[in-house]
Amino acid sequence: MTEAEKHIQLDWPWIQRWLTELRSASSFYGVPVEVLAAMMSRESGGGRLLKPQGPAGTGDQGHGRGLMQIDDRWHEFARTGDWRNPLSNIKYGAQLLANNLAAARKKVSVKDALRVAVAGYNCGLGNALAAYQAAGIAGVDARTAGGNYSRDVFNRAAVLAPYLGAPKKKLCSGF
Repeated sequence: MTEAEKHIQLDWPWIQRWLTELRSASSFYGVPVEVLAAMMSRESGGGRLLKPQGPAGTGDQGHGRGLMQIDDRWHEFARTGDWRNPLSNIKYGAQLLANNLAAARKKVSVKDALRVAVAGYNCGLGNALAAYQAAGIAGVDARTAGGNYSRDVFNRAAVLAPYLGAPKKKLCSGF
């Protein structure tokens, strides 16, 4: 069993609670639902890893807020009470990813843009772009948590796709 499969096995009971919200945000912002769900898995285990567990929990030493771990040091939204609302939190995370993707498409190849956008969700788009420009897609995670954020998210997304009714597929280059 791969690491991604182990994480999804633990997180799926939590993630499935938020499928309506994930699908709504995915559709509204035009980002792949399996990537959004995989980001939630990495960020909060679907709420399983938060204190307290669930959508009103925090992580990252209290700075990460809610299911998508919106950082209160960088995002005004995370300083409002609305971050506790699962749909609002997931939509905010989806909007961040969509904004990163739109900006990345102007700077990198189409096949690498989503991976850069996902890395940027974790370390900031400027940092992800700088890492990509320095070392290409293989180095895009250099400034992310654990040095593997986008790779891990994409591996989890591949495992999640069948759970979500999507074919298991390769999402981008670099694997």
